[in-house]
Amino acid sequence: MHQTLVRVNQRVIKEAISSHTGTNYPFYSASRLLSEASSKQFYQEVDNLYFRFQQQATLDQMLYPTEELKPFKTY
Repeated sequence: MHQTLVRVNQRVIKEAISSHTGTNYPFYSASRLLSEASSKQFYQEVDNLYFRFQQQATLDQMLYPTEELKPFKTY
């Protein structure tokens, strides 16, 4: 299962990078120097956002008919 998830995510990232040549595309990558405290704060914020994403997806699946939902992949 792990290998499948890695392969799928690598394919999505490759698609996001290679098929969009402009400056406005849905993939972000950044590397900056930060203190340990700032790094921990950002990791916590990412975890919180991921939790909200999961909650919203669950709510949408309970409240909307399937035909009104569309796949959404985070990058």
